[in-house]
Amino acid sequence: MSGLRPDTSRIYDNGIPIRQRFPDIVTLPQMFKHQGYYSARVGKIYHYGVPGDIGTSGLDDPPSWNHFVNPRGRDKTTRPT
Repeated sequence: MSGLRPDTSRIYDNGIPIRQRFPDIVTLPQMFKHQGYYSARVGKIYHYGVPGDIGTSGLDDPPSWNHFVNPRGRDKTTRPT
């Protein structure tokens, strides 16, 4: 969502939020938001832990959205047999 490749960002795994390295970066949804579009997400866009973080924002990027929804999902309560 940042447009940066891992060799540029030096982020090689899913546990480091992009703003930890680049606090002032403008993400793609944030760019649309700044241009007057309504930017929203439902569910996971950025990484989070499964199953513990299902239904949470996880490592989401709040500046990217006007609105977000974190559905709990049936995989949070359904256990494999």
